[in-house]
Amino acid sequence: NVSPHDISLSVKVVSTVGSEFITMYFFTAIS
Repeated sequence: NVSPHDISLSVKVVSTVGSEFITMYFFTAIS
């Protein structure tokens, strides 16, 4: 019983955490 709101919220959280992780990994790779 998952509502569309829960799906959009989880997608937003995953995209936010994922972008921060990619940015941190990127700066670690170029340093």
